[in-house]
Amino acid sequence: MKKYKKRIFLKFGFVIFLCMIEYFVGFSFSSRANTRILPNATQISQEERHELERQALERQALETQALEEENLDTTEVRTEAEIESTRVEEAKTAAEDTSSTTAPTRVRTLSSEVIAYDGLLRSITCWGDSLTEGIGTGPNYPILTNIKVNGVSTNINGKTMPSTLGELTNLTVYNMGVSGEDSRTIACRQGGLKMYVNDITIPDSGSVSISQIVCEDGYLVDPNINGSYGEKECFDACSIGGIVGKLSYDWNAETFLFTRIQDGSELVISIYTPIITPPSIERKGDILILQMGNNGGYLGDYDVLIAQYDAMIEYNQCKYYIIVGDTDYSAAYRADWENALELAYGDHFINMRQYLVDFVSDGWLKELEIPESFDDFIQLENGEVPYSLKVWDESHLNSYGYWIEGNAIYDKGCELGYWGY
Repeated sequence: MKKYKKRIFLKFGFVIFLCMIEYFVGFSFSSRANTRILPNATQISQEERHELERQALERQALETQALEEENLDTTEVRTEAEIESTRVEEAKTAAEDTSSTTAPTRVRTLSSEVIAYDGLLRSITCWGDSLTEGIGTGPNYPILTNIKVNGVSTNINGKTMPSTLGELTNLTVYNMGVSGEDSRTIACRQGGLKMYVNDITIPDSGSVSISQIVCEDGYLVDPNINGSYGEKECFDACSIGGIVGKLSYDWNAETFLFTRIQDGSELVISIYTPIITPPSIERKGDILILQMGNNGGYLGDYDVLIAQYDAMIEYNQCKYYIIVGDTDYSAAYRADWENALELAYGDHFINMRQYLVDFVSDGWLKELEIPESFDDFIQLENGEVPYSLKVWDESHLNSYGYWIEGNAIYDKGCELGYWGY
């Protein structure tokens, strides 16, 4: 009888303890519901991670103890979704075991070897941020004078790198650049990294608020919902748990909204479930043009940035790719970044900053009849892309610059055998 009472007491206490845990976990999530996810998504706080991990361990220990007392079989049959959720939790734990500036040692599986092109007709997909999207062109920017191409006057207003590349190759080119996004978010949109949501209920119709989108590495993902082509292609008809809907941003509530396209059954999501974008499926196998990192997202560690690039290339299941270096700041400022990417990707890498500097230094602006800037000489001395190829900020090119960049990538593709001269 005493053993029986003791068992009843333990079970009763176990139930109360679980209820307290659920209450505090629920309060923790609700208290963060109106927190705006900032650009360059910061890591979920270590205090929060440790608390969630501690609670999970305590629940696991108590559940194991209860099963042992009842002499039950502890063999667990897990669904595919539960296995995926466990993988995410393990990745988050691994991320928390490193500091914000030090990444674990990685063994690369991707080779920089140039693979002979198989001759199949392929499209080209360009993934990146505002430089890929082409910020610096369009009606809101100054109208540029025509240039002379092989003696022919040519209007290049509105040209971006992807549009120029499409004209030169005669291939279909998809511009998946989204202004303001960091490298982690770009890799998640492309599918190389996975992004997850949890603790939401998708109603039978209408919308659900999403306070956090988490990358598989444990850091927050912050898609920039700005109306660009790349954003619309990724989030106008993405899917969560098999339900297709549109991801938008509610500026009043400061949360993301997922609005299902068709009415259906309610879906309760209680484990980490991926957001899947259409291009992550439809654009697999395309020739990749990748240019990212200017907005952070790699913890200041070039090994992390390279791992993100690798994940995108390997997920794409196509060994035909070009890595494009950034085009802002001086040679000294960009040296470590450029050296790391060149070492990792060899002939697949274009040092675009240096290419544009050399292009101007070699006198090609006069050849194309592009007006030179008064400050060009000073910038060239520092290894900076001159203002004649930029708009009024440090980072973004004008259509002259993007047109030249597109030509440089076209030449690199010819060198690698992806298309012909």
